[in-house]
Amino acid sequence: MTAFGATVLAFALAAAPDSILFRGAESPVSGTVLESGRDAVVVRVARSDVESAERVEDAAWPDRVKLAAMSEPAAAAVVAEDALSLTIRFPSAAIVRIEREAVETPAALMAGASATAPEEGSIAGRVVRKGAPIARCRVRAIRLVEEKDVLGLTSRLRPVRTESPPEASTCEDGTFRIDGLEPGLYKLYLCPEGEETWIRRLREAPDAEVKKGFVARLKDVDLSRRPL
Repeated sequence: MTAFGATVLAFALAAAPDSILFRGAESPVSGTVLESGRDAVVVRVARSDVESAERVEDAAWPDRVKLAAMSEPAAAAVVAEDALSLTIRFPSAAIVRIEREAVETPAALMAGASATAPEEGSIAGRVVRKGAPIARCRVRAIRLVEEKDVLGLTSRLRPVRTESPPEASTCEDGTFRIDGLEPGLYKLYLCPEGEETWIRRLREAPDAEVKKGFVARLKDVDLSRRPL
């Protein structure tokens, strides 16, 4: 298995089920969204939901996969598989909507997860220290907006300050999920249990991009790595 495939399967162990509506499909398919970005979405689905999968001569999307409820196969790339499931990368344009299913895991409830409207998005991830999960760490999502100088020649990202920024607390396994976020770029602020100071990465780049109807799943946030 490739390093990418191993990473995807590791995410799958902790990810919760999602309801995924593909373009042209009659109804949503139940699966697990492992990664979501501007160009592609990685989904793990049960083998029983895969009606067909065939290889074609296409460097970008080498497979054509037809899932239950799809009217025709969709361009895709199968990146991993086992006896029970397939992990597949689809173009973002092939998916109309992703919603969290009604049944939530105890970890999601502990993290304060709630239903997300189709016009909103979510951020999910895990906080660790040298690989060990950090529980009861508060995580805030601060939206960033572009601010130009007086002449409009340069710009920078500025945090939007609000009285009650959206936040969640990590579960025992270090996972968190923040729902109900307006689409846009976000910076994460963290406050471990027993501390009063909020910390963040000093890098200028945003920590996450939220898209409506999608869950932005992040790599582990390691508090042992400085600067923060």
